[in-house]
Amino acid sequence: MCETVDARQFDIDKYGLGVKSRLWMSVCSRSSGGAYSLPVLIVRGGRPGPRLSILGGIHGDEYDGQEVIHRVFDNLSPIGLCGTVVMVPVCNVPAYEVCRRTSPIDGLNMARVFPGNAYGTITEQLAYWVGEHFIRGANALIDIHSGGLSYDMPTLVGCQCSESPLGIANVSMARSFGAPVLWLHPDPIPSGRTLSLAAALGVPAVYTEAAGAGRVGVGVIDCFLRGVTNVMQHLGMIGSGADEAQTPLELFGGGNLDVMINAPCAGHFRSEVALMDRVKLGQRIGAIYNVAGTELAVLHSNRDGVVVTVRGLHRVEAGDGVFHITGVMSG
Repeated sequence: MCETVDARQFDIDKYGLGVKSRLWMSVCSRSSGGAYSLPVLIVRGGRPGPRLSILGGIHGDEYDGQEVIHRVFDNLSPIGLCGTVVMVPVCNVPAYEVCRRTSPIDGLNMARVFPGNAYGTITEQLAYWVGEHFIRGANALIDIHSGGLSYDMPTLVGCQCSESPLGIANVSMARSFGAPVLWLHPDPIPSGRTLSLAAALGVPAVYTEAAGAGRVGVGVIDCFLRGVTNVMQHLGMIGSGADEAQTPLELFGGGNLDVMINAPCAGHFRSEVALMDRVKLGQRIGAIYNVAGTELAVLHSNRDGVVVTVRGLHRVEAGDGVFHITGVMSG
């Protein structure tokens, strides 16, 4: 039986060194009875050291976080670990329970409401306590995302970059993660994100993306597990291994996926380019058809760059995002 702790009483430091703990952190009551509680997994090493926070399920239709975090917890031994790894496999519990990106209760996107509000809606309360307990006070943050049910994205690690000490630390940690694609975003990160809160608190932070469709491939799990291990090595929490270094494809752009090439009408979306294809400004990259096969609208690239996001669901409504194009730094 896992311990249940009220969010207002939760304290990571009360869990002794050399201990692995599973618990529930109660945030607020459900209207149907019981409480909305966050699953929390803690591994405290035998010696003091950095605190690494790993978050999953900020969006309820993204499952990479749970798949990776459960494996990290099962495989990581407190013996030889310096510091603490604290993990939340599912941060957005209401959205997770209905397999949706956003909350069915208040309609909010949790990845847009940080730092949240302790007395706000359910999403704002969850964001507040995630920020207070798992971002504030951390020495590093990994926020695991993917394309969810609607979008396809490459396996990547991303971060804010700048000439500031924090920006340099972000890039250094992202490079250590070792994903095949590195997406760098100029300062500042748009507000409401875990990374924008981390930046405000001076916490180095990275995030991941990967293919969505409600599935997590073995290759993605292996990459992210290796990435977490690499970050722990980078932070000096575990000994260095002989992991083979790779040179990632480096992308550069704002990374705000609220700003996409949108469908101008409803219909059947068909992409004419593949993920990670290089495209030119004005190039035809897709179209929308009716169910009889008549072309309704043509979609063009809004810049020179790389296709980093493609809508995976063919049925679209007017205004749905279908592509995101970003810049290339190298590769």
